[in-house]
Amino acid sequence: MTTTALEAAEGALEAARLTYARALTAANDTKAAASALRARVLAGTGQDVGPSDLAAADQAAEHAALVLQGAESALPGLSAAVQAARADEECDAIVEALPGLGSAVLDTLDGVTAALEALCTAAAAYDDHVAAAVHRLDKIGQSSPRVDLRRYGPPTVDRLPLSSSRGAAQLARVVLPTLQALRAPTGLVEGLKTLAAGAPNLPEVKK
Repeated sequence: MTTTALEAAEGALEAARLTYARALTAANDTKAAASALRARVLAGTGQDVGPSDLAAADQAAEHAALVLQGAESALPGLSAAVQAARADEECDAIVEALPGLGSAVLDTLDGVTAALEALCTAAAAYDDHVAAAVHRLDKIGQSSPRVDLRRYGPPTVDRLPLSSSRGAAQLARVVLPTLQALRAPTGLVEGLKTLAAGAPNLPEVKK
């Protein structure tokens, strides 16, 4: 299985931390050993401790302290590398998901576009039929009880008003909840509410 950049960075950091922990232990132990030798000499119980012993203990402690500094100095860079690798993984995940999600939105909008084109066709057919019907009723006049040529308002046939479908208002009524869910600007929502309020109830085939 291929090792990711993050896994490699985390592995390097963990190894450096183990090295630092060992170096810290060694530095503490050698420092304590050198101090113990001096304490024995000062206490008068270190007759067997010679100058070379003290020098060797000091050198060991100094060397261990240098090793510790070296181990510690590597940690910030490796920690930064881990953070950078994590950030890269997050960026990769974000960028990888966006095209699919964007395509889903655009594909849905393609369906909306097709539906809107169909709406325009249907609304135009309805309004053309209404206009032609009103023209024919002008010739019929009030000769049929099924016809009501009102003085105010559109004429009706069998109580069905012959008025425009108001396709824009019908569309506003339908899309208003969606735009509210999408948190559209307040001005747009309020304008759509006003437009939607003018959508008439259209006759439809009973299912």
